[in-house]
Amino acid sequence: MKKTLRVSYIVLAVALFLSAILLGQEARADNKKHEEWSYKLILHNKGTRSEGWTGFLAKNGKAIDGIKEGAIIETPIGRFKWFGKQTEKDTPFRNRGWLNKLPRGREVFENRGKK
Repeated sequence: MKKTLRVSYIVLAVALFLSAILLGQEARADNKKHEEWSYKLILHNKGTRSEGWTGFLAKNGKAIDGIKEGAIIETPIGRFKWFGKQTEKDTPFRNRGWLNKLPRGREVFENRGKK
């Protein structure tokens, strides 16, 4: 009886873990388009402490990469900051790509609107 109960707990734990992974992997958060410009924001591990954002910016359908981390670009759909490309060694909660906002209400641009 104890062995069956222990196996049941293990099966339940694995099922909950897998469902959290499968349900929380990616969610599209924001899409913007203006003439030749387009922007797509994808959330990774949405709603978890490991939530991370990746922003994709394109002009005329061609992806735009930043020159270096921290680069800023002004477009008709907004101002964006480059957080670098995704690499194989990235953690899922690292923010990357072009972003104009951050998880949990944090600002990308400090002193926005202030002099």
